[in-house]
Formats: sequence, C-alpha cells, structure tokens
Amino acid sequence: MTLEELKATIEAEALRRQAARDGFTLEAVESFLGKGLAAPPELRSAPPVPPPPPVPFAWFAGLDGPDLVNASYQSILGRPPDPDGMQHYMAVLAHGNDKAFVVGSMAYSPEGRARHANVPGLLPRFVVAAAERVPVAGFFVRWGMALLTLGSQRRHARAFEHYVRLRLDAIGRYVVQSNSQVATRLEALRTVLETRD
Repeated sequence: MTLEELKATIEAEALRRQAARDGFTLEAVESFLGKGLAAPPELRSAPPVPPPPPVPFAWFAGLDGPDLVNASYQSILGRPPDPDGMQHYMAVLAHGNDKAFVVGSMAYSPEGRARHANVPGLLPRFVVAAAERVPVAGFFVRWGMALLTLGSQRRHARAFEHYVRLRLDAIGRYVVQSNSQVATRLEALRTVLETRD
C-alpha cells in the first residue's frame, strides 16, 4: 500500500466515524431521501393469468416472447420450460414465425397429444402458420393471408399505435416526476451536507 492509499483510507475511516457519531449514516440519508417513485400502473407488468381450461388461442395471441413460451409450456404441457426448449422457441419467434406455430408445436407434439391438449381456435391458425414455412408454397400462402386479413391488420396496427402512445405518455409523465423528485432530493441533500460543515 502506498502512502497516498494509506492516507485516503485513514481519511475515509475518519469521515465514516464522524458521520456515525453525528447520526449521518447511509441509512439515515436513505430514510431522509426516500426510495423514489413507484412506476405508474401503465408501466407495471403483471404475470399473465390464464383463464380456466381449455385456454383459447386468443389468450396466447395476447402474449409475447418469454411470457408466450412460459404460458404455453405451463398451460399445454403442464410444466416449466427447459432451457433448450425456451431457447428454441425464442429463436422461432425471433425469426418471425407466427405465435400459432409456437403454441401449435407444443399442443400437437407427442407430449401435448399425450396430455390431450385442447386449445380452441388454434388448428386453422397453426395449419396456416405451418404452411407459411413451406419453401415455395409458403410465399403464396403468406401473400394470400395478407390480402385476406388486410382490414383486420390495419385495425390491429391502429390499436397498437394507440397502446404505444399511451405507454409513451405514461413514461414521459414518470420521467418528469422522477426528475423533479431527484432534483428536490439532491437540493435537500446539498443543504444537509452544507449544514454539517
């Protein structure tokens, strides 16, 4: 240890002891400043709660990413996902495959059939999603489905735009409130530190 490091260590220990004597500890600062703002309800995410069996495909369609894979394993196969399965289905989703393909792959797998998995509304969507994966015919199936569902896709896009705007507004309000609280707390801390000198 160098002389400078020893000096810094001694000064830090002296400050710590003086702060403890004065009652100015980290815990006291935290209790004075508080823990911060709670996120608004629009920004909190709750784990998805499945409806009673049989779970319809519409419920799965409202989930994304890990929530979709976890819920599919739990509801269809009755167990948590294994790491390889989670990685596989997350890669399937990342490559742009339909959610119906993920849910159907589990429901119509040997394990899903052994459990007599029943997902109302899944079969036609799974057939289309599986047909889209066929090298040449998949191109025509995708275009045909795009033309047939153009109206509903526009409705979904507008609904998604509205949802994103609501979330962005909530995030903006939260950031403004947080910044205001941080500024107030920093000013209070500066005042406390100045009175300690």
